Amino acid sequence: MATTASAVPQGGRLLRACFLLVVAFGLALAGRSTADEARTFQVLVEGKPAGHFQVRIADKDGATECRAVARVEVKTLVGTFRYSLESQEVWRDGRLVGLRTVADDDGTKHDVNLTTDGAVATLRADGKETKGRGAVWPTTYWRLPPGAEKGGPVTLLDSDTGKLIPAKLEQLGADKVRFLGKEQAATKYRVSGGVDVTLWYDAGGRLVRETFVESGHRTVLELTEQTDK
Repeated sequence: MATTASAVPQGGRLLRACFLLVVAFGLALAGRSTADEARTFQVLVEGKPAGHFQVRIADKDGATECRAVARVEVKTLVGTFRYSLESQEVWRDGRLVGLRTVADDDGTKHDVNLTTDGAVATLRADGKETKGRGAVWPTTYWRLPPGAEKGGPVTLLDSDTGKLIPAKLEQLGADKVRFLGKEQAATKYRVSGGVDVTLWYDAGGRLVRETFVESGHRTVLELTEQTDK
C-alpha cells in the first residue's frame, strides 16, 4: 500500500503497536469460538509484569484468521498508563486482506478498518480513508511477511492508528532466546526505520519474543503459554 501517511513518533506508537492483540470483530470470524493455536505473551517493562498479550490463530476456508485481546498497565512517576485493544486480522496467500481494530490508548480512542477487493486496499482510520496497492505488514508482528528471510523494505501498518510507516526488515540469523520457560532456538530479526524493534520467530514463522525501548524503558513480550488444537 502506498505510504501516503507520515510516520509517527516512535514512543507512543511502539508501545501501542507491540501490545496489539486480536479479537473477533466479524470480518470472517463471526460466531467462531475455537482456534487451531492459542498463544499468551507476558509483557514486561524494565523486568516488571505490565500486562498480557493473548492471540488465537485459526485456518479457515483458505484463510488464516487471528484474534486476541491486550490489557496493559504501566505505572510511571507521573501516573499510570493504561492501554487496551481488540482487533482482528485475516490473511490469505501470505498477505493481509482484512483488519479491524479498536484501541483505547490511555483515553485516546482509535478505530481502524482495512479491506481489499483483491487489487486495491481501502484503509479507514479514525474517519479518514486511504486507498492504495501493495502489501502491508501490521505491527502486531505475530507472523512474518512473505520473503522475510531476504529482508528489505516493508510498509508497516500501525494497526491501532492506521498510519503507514516505511521501514526495513533484516534477518540477523539463528539465535537462542527465552520463551515457554526456557532458552530455545529461534530466528532473530530487526525492524528499523520508522521503528526500532527486535523480533524472534520460531520455525513456523510465528512470534515468540519481542523487545524494544519505549520512552527510555526496555519492554519485552515473552511467549509464556502455547496451546495447539
